[in-house]
Amino acid sequence: MLRMRLVAGERIATNVLFGALIALCHKEDFMSETRCFFFGLGVGVAAAVLMAPRSGVKTRRRLASAVQDGQDYVLREGAELRDTVIDSLNRTKRAAKTTADGVGAAFEAGKAQFVG
Repeated sequence: MLRMRLVAGERIATNVLFGALIALCHKEDFMSETRCFFFGLGVGVAAAVLMAPRSGVKTRRRLASAVQDGQDYVLREGAELRDTVIDSLNRTKRAAKTTADGVGAAFEAGKAQFVG
């Protein structure tokens, strides 16, 4: 019963905290969207660590694992994005060369008809 009241109190405190954060972020010229995002991220991490149901060691291991998974994901997606951009760039170069060659050939054909 006490734990249920504590959880409800934590939820109310968290809701009040995030409500205040949202109100703070909506004030004009107070924070940029990026700073507001990172401020909210920090508050969320702090609240999660404070209300964590596991011990500190288990929580740190879990956080480290989550960070490693996120890092692997970002590296994997970054490599895929790089490959996609390189492929698009190569296709664009080939298309530009084909177009330039076609325009050059058409110019030469028109020049030959005009002169000849």
